[in-house]
Amino acid sequence: MKKIGYISLIELTTFYDGLGIELKRNRAARSKTRESGIFGVPLTTLLENDQKKFPGSKVPLVFRKLLSKLEQTGLQAEGILRVPGSASRVKHLRQELEQKLYEDRFDWEQVRHNDAAGLLKMFIRELPYPLLTLQHAPAFAAAQNISSPRQQIQALHLLIMLLPEPNRDTLKVSLSYDPKIKSPFYSPLVSLRKVRRLCGYSRTHDHGHNPKHTHTPILSNPKISV
Repeated sequence: MKKIGYISLIELTTFYDGLGIELKRNRAARSKTRESGIFGVPLTTLLENDQKKFPGSKVPLVFRKLLSKLEQTGLQAEGILRVPGSASRVKHLRQELEQKLYEDRFDWEQVRHNDAAGLLKMFIRELPYPLLTLQHAPAFAAAQNISSPRQQIQALHLLIMLLPEPNRDTLKVSLSYDPKIKSPFYSPLVSLRKVRRLCGYSRTHDHGHNPKHTHTPILSNPKISV
C-alpha cells in the first residue's frame, strides 16, 4: 500500500502541475492520544483493539455498528443526521459504549436513530486527527478550485489513495452505506468545501492550529438534509 500511495503522490503532483496548482502538504501533527476506549482514540489504535476480538477488521466496530443502526431504524426518518437527539441521552449511551461494547453487554435495542446519528457525529468529531488527515488538507482545499468536475473527481481519487488505510476504509464505508439514508457524500452536487468541513476541517486547520478544538464532524452539516 505504501507503493500505491507513493505512485498516487507522484501522479497527483504531476496532475496538479498540469493544472497550474501548487501541491502543498501540512506537516503531520503529533499529539498525545488515548490508547484505550472508543471516543477520542486514533483510528489505528481502535482497529488494533478491534482486531484482538475480530481479526481482519478494517473499520472500527463502533462506526460499523452505528451506521448499521441508522440503516435499521432511520430509513423513514427525515433529517436523521441533522436533527439532534437528547444530549443527556447521547451522553449516557456514550458512557455505556465505553464500558460495555467490547464485553458484548451493550444493548443496541435502546439506541434510537437520532441517538445513533448523535453518537456517530460525536465519534468523528472527537477523533484526534481528521478523517482526511491534516497532512493533505491543502491538497483537498485546492481541489475545490478545479473547474472541471471530471478533473475534480480524478484529483479526489488520487487524494483518497493517499489516505492511511484505516481512514480510507472508514471513508469508503461512510460513502457506501444504504443510499436510502443519503450520505452527504452520496450526491455529486455536494461541494468540496462541504466535504472538507464534514470530514473534519476548518480554516484553522489549514494554518496549523491545534486540531483538537477546530475540526467538525463528518455527516453533520446542518445545511444538508438527509
